[in-house]
Amino acid sequence: MNSNYQTIVGVLGGTAFNVEVTDEMKRSTGNVIRLLCDTKGGAITINLPKIANLGNFIDVRVLVDDIADNATANNITIVCDVANKIENAVNYVIQINGGKAELYVSNKLEWGVMALETTPATGVKVFKAIVSQAGVAAPAFGTVLVNDLGEVPTFSYHGVGEYTLTVVAALFTVKKTSVILGSARGTSGMADVSPVDNKNFAIKTYSTAGVAANACLTVTTILIEIYP
Repeated sequence: MNSNYQTIVGVLGGTAFNVEVTDEMKRSTGNVIRLLCDTKGGAITINLPKIANLGNFIDVRVLVDDIADNATANNITIVCDVANKIENAVNYVIQINGGKAELYVSNKLEWGVMALETTPATGVKVFKAIVSQAGVAAPAFGTVLVNDLGEVPTFSYHGVGEYTLTVVAALFTVKKTSVILGSARGTSGMADVSPVDNKNFAIKTYSTAGVAANACLTVTTILIEIYP
């Protein structure tokens, strides 16, 4: 089986695009569908597939990007199947110029969203990566997408579903550091992230029954933002 298969599609303004799982994706893991939306030509609608139809391919991520910087005038509306929700809503709208959103399967009936719509303020340090965890090992980064920290954070394992995210320098300024874990997938649909001090964040993952569990982070996005 292949891994980290990426599909890049240009979507014209004034059109609707149906997201589909291809045969190649069915032979792969860590699938990414990146939609480059040209909003100069009009508003765009993105129709997500029904989650139940994804089968074993729920690790798919859909990245929607307003490459024309015109979503304020021509919104990008992301719509789910009638059997599903997008964070308890029927759609998600990108309406900021240059707006971006990453959608992932949160559970069997719902899509989650990691919005990247706003431009970070001057001096904001950003770290974004893909992380996975299995067995009794500490979580590990698969791909580092953005790193302004001057170092790569590390993880440690403490027990079932309990980990710590750590930096060497005291970077995690209290009340100015945001850590967002995109989704706990695999055997679970729930993860908690909480600050410990200016070097550590605690991460806990749970099964759908609310019981601490390992192997819940699979091709999961983590986003760290540190504000001045």
